Amino acid sequence: MKCEGMKNATPNCPFTGSFIVTSVPPSVANDQELSPEKSPFKAFPYSSSTEEIQIDSTVQPSPRFMTLLEGHNVPGDCSNPPEPPPWFDKQLFDRGREFYRKYLFSLSFCDLVTLILMFSVDKGLKPLMYTGQSDTPQKALKRYFSTFLHILSWYKGDVWNPEDPSHKDIMKIRSVHNKIAALCNSSEENEKVANFSVSDMGHKEPSHPFYTAIQQDITPHAEANMTPKTTQFHFISQLDMCITQYTFIGLLVAHPEKLGAGGASEEEFAGLIHFWRGIGWLLGIDDKYNFCSGTVAETRALSLEIEHLIAIPFLSKASWNYEHMSRSLMSGMQIIIPNLTYPVMFRYLAHVLDLSIPRFVKRMSLHECFQYWMMRLLFGIITIFPSIGDVLSNRFRHMINILLDRSEKLEQRHSGTVILRKNYS
Repeated sequence: MKCEGMKNATPNCPFTGSFIVTSVPPSVANDQELSPEKSPFKAFPYSSSTEEIQIDSTVQPSPRFMTLLEGHNVPGDCSNPPEPPPWFDKQLFDRGREFYRKYLFSLSFCDLVTLILMFSVDKGLKPLMYTGQSDTPQKALKRYFSTFLHILSWYKGDVWNPEDPSHKDIMKIRSVHNKIAALCNSSEENEKVANFSVSDMGHKEPSHPFYTAIQQDITPHAEANMTPKTTQFHFISQLDMCITQYTFIGLLVAHPEKLGAGGASEEEFAGLIHFWRGIGWLLGIDDKYNFCSGTVAETRALSLEIEHLIAIPFLSKASWNYEHMSRSLMSGMQIIIPNLTYPVMFRYLAHVLDLSIPRFVKRMSLHECFQYWMMRLLFGIITIFPSIGDVLSNRFRHMINILLDRSEKLEQRHSGTVILRKNYS
């Protein structure tokens, strides 16, 4: 089914975070080791474009990647009917549900790591900031644990049955997306969202933030510049929804051995990808822009393109907005998993992406470095003994049920952290 939605124009939009990586950050340019004579940027021999975006890169983007960029300003819901599409394969979809049961620990960890990566993309981060539901540890924990429970209900329930609670839940999420998109894209609010900052919520930047070290470390790895060619702009677009799908499974598909799924077969990954293709359909993603519409090999290749041409270049432009929202997320997670700190997770992200971050590492404490190496050891053991992953997934489910059983106490202590009561064993 093809989307027919009109693109919303927002003239004179001053928003500069949308797919732009065009200059060396001041903190990088001022670094003696990265002086203009030793430019951190690679030469960009390839230049491609859509009607709205120019991309210069070290590699030639694939036609599939360029098609996704065309969804930059296409509304995120193309009015797909909430019923199985012609390509739906129930057996393959159920195999994806089984993947969640077997690799729940790895998928959950992957979600957190990828959020630390994709918070650097302002176009997706700005609506989260503007709604004010994730800017403190307590709010972030409530929001993301709730999101986690929603996804658990989708893989456990029958999302294609209109009478099933999981179907009603995903339709509610789709409705919420549309309401937020309508708010952010309205003529009264669009410019406010585009210029919004965590400083507007009273979160002051510290004197020695981590994001300057991130800029200095990541800039040499940036492999693309993206520049908009139009003032038309749309929050929660088809491209944004595609990136959301990537956030849930992209890193795991591209780097399974580093995230505890090295033992998964290609058939299992095919099921996971088909599951998220179906979820994307139910959320209103046009097949043209669906991240999961290809084979395992094609999806893995697309994951690497998004990683190298979008995620890492944006990470090289990390800002205080990015750092604050990432820290809020991980500080919230620490309420239930004490050793899961932002520096540890960022360093593990760099390990997954094979990025050298010497300046960032120098800022880490000895305890944080120890926790990082313990994390490396854990996933190394899972690689050698995949059955350990099954044990961790079972324990993770048990932990979820304990948290749900204690929801009233958590609500009193942390302002409504846990909001759903279901059994996920």
